[in-house]
Amino acid sequence: MDAQIAEIKKLYDQSDESGRIAIKESLHDLVNSLEGPRGTMYQTFNAFVQLAVIRVGINIGLFGHLQSSIAEPLSVDELAEKTGAAPQLLGT
Repeated sequence: MDAQIAEIKKLYDQSDESGRIAIKESLHDLVNSLEGPRGTMYQTFNAFVQLAVIRVGINIGLFGHLQSSIAEPLSVDELAEKTGAAPQLLGT
């Protein structure tokens, strides 16, 4: 299976943006077909939690701080200080 994954990565790297989107969509469809109904149900229920977490991240400015610190990653404590969020909310 490693050979197939390497081939997909190579194809992805050689593709333009529309080709990359098509590859990601095909892989997403493959995962969904392998999950079955129970996996799809869990994924659907978890989507609401993921959306709530994303909204909290937006509201506290988390993503902007992460983007501005790409060259030098921030610790959880530094992120907590910058966002005003409790460190436990961010991962400690």
